[in-house]
Amino acid sequence: MRRVLEVNVDDKGYGGVFSFVKNIVNYIDKNKINVNVCAFEPFEKEISKQSIRKFGGEVYDCSSYGNFVFKQLSSCIKFYKLLKKESFDVIHIHSDVAYKLLLYGVVAKISGNEKIIVHSHSAGVDGRYKQLKKIMQQVAKLLLAQINFTKCSCSIMAADWMYISKQAQKAIILNNGIELDKFRYDEQKYSHIREKMNISNKKVIGTVARFSYQKYPEKLLEVFKCLLDISDEYVLLWVGTGPLRSDVMHKAKEYGIDKNIIFYGNSDNVQDLYQAMDVFVLTSRFEGLCIAAVEAQAAGLPCLCSAEMSTETKLYDGYYSLSINESSDKWANCLSTLSGIRKKDTYEIIKAKGYELADSIKKIEKIYEE
Repeated sequence: MRRVLEVNVDDKGYGGVFSFVKNIVNYIDKNKINVNVCAFEPFEKEISKQSIRKFGGEVYDCSSYGNFVFKQLSSCIKFYKLLKKESFDVIHIHSDVAYKLLLYGVVAKISGNEKIIVHSHSAGVDGRYKQLKKIMQQVAKLLLAQINFTKCSCSIMAADWMYISKQAQKAIILNNGIELDKFRYDEQKYSHIREKMNISNKKVIGTVARFSYQKYPEKLLEVFKCLLDISDEYVLLWVGTGPLRSDVMHKAKEYGIDKNIIFYGNSDNVQDLYQAMDVFVLTSRFEGLCIAAVEAQAAGLPCLCSAEMSTETKLYDGYYSLSINESSDKWANCLSTLSGIRKKDTYEIIKAKGYELADSIKKIEKIYEE
């Protein structure tokens, strides 16, 4: 049995990387591969750790505190000690920036590991120190090119962001596959869940996104304010948490639109929430390839997403895009139009695009076993 360590993974905000790794843990062949996790940020929920341990994996905490430099250095020392103590056949490192792939990859190399996979999950920088991170990104890309890692990405755009051009073209694209049947549009569920949430007579605009710089929640709030100027029959179902949540809730009250917004928080049953929506919207400044957008299309939802996202995100003809630089009125008018389109069963369409989870898992298993 091959032991795999998924690196730089945590359940903070229940983001796309955690969702991706959780799918690997749940559905990979347990007779062949044992999946473990190394976290550089503390897990928020014990149940998240248990979801990995119940399949025989372990969660290793290499988190540290302090300023930017000390935190990275301390985490790397803990990571090195872990790799010297435990034996792994495959090190799979996930990140949205090249310097982390480089840093953790070099530590894994020094500790004696040979099979190292680096995996790009984004196409821009988030969080603090954005300008510093952008400079570090360009330097780290050049250094990353000099080391023989297996280079993967969730999309072509994310590969271009992370690797120099020649290596980006050769990067292995791993689709963010999902359980398509779980998200498949069901008219009975649509009615039942809306009734349960007391929104049966409303037009429901939905989003699944962290309250962070990357997702540009301020833009979505402005768009929704304009949409309510068209009609007050709309409600915004906002699934997610994040550092900007309290600021957005405060702004919604200032705008006088908070009663039309359901700040739902995180959910372990997000597939049911997609069923309740009429339109899906995402105002991201950048994305690698957003799993939520794939899920929304699998649920048969008309989608309006930012043009700054990867064009690979479009999986069926109900997906539309606008630049975040377009006016909020234009976004609102487009959402109003899309809210009149009936949802449809997109199962076969999305499956044909290669986003069935079982197919994605088979590809990952092959890489782990090579």
